[in-house]
Amino acid sequence: MKQNISHFLSMLTKNVLLIAILLLQSSCSEPESNLLTFHDKIIFELPSGKKALTYVAMSESQKSQGLSGVQDKDFSVNQAMIFYYKEDGVRHFWMPDTYFNLEIFFLDKDFKILNVERDVPHHPGLVEPPKIYRTKGYFTRYVLEMKSSSPLAKNLKPGHKLRLIKGSFP
Repeated sequence: MKQNISHFLSMLTKNVLLIAILLLQSSCSEPESNLLTFHDKIIFELPSGKKALTYVAMSESQKSQGLSGVQDKDFSVNQAMIFYYKEDGVRHFWMPDTYFNLEIFFLDKDFKILNVERDVPHHPGLVEPPKIYRTKGYFTRYVLEMKSSSPLAKNLKPGHKLRLIKGSFP
């Protein structure tokens, strides 16, 4: 009986130590994912023929979060985020807790670019001042954001149409 208890305590101690080591390692290392892992992804073909991996902000919480909190290193110049809406409406965007400047494209239901706001300034944090940038209001269906440093974004302008080549909306 004493041998069984001793063996059990030995195994329990080893398991507790192993769990403690694993927890310590995970708290000291970079997370394997970032805020974007919870988004669906689609691919747009741009008028240039280049493709942009695009994260879809569909739920209200995803739209509210947007690219807030996403670090520069976690969002490449070939990526975008589209904000999905079922109906056309006036859309205003702002940039709290962002770490890179954006090009913001206002699209119709067919993904045609209606308006663009260029080099929208980032604003790390949620506190003003300085004032957090807010776009004008545009009547649009979707809103697409790309890094201002993206050569893909620099070539897009009103009248251009994006083509959805992989993925879909509900």
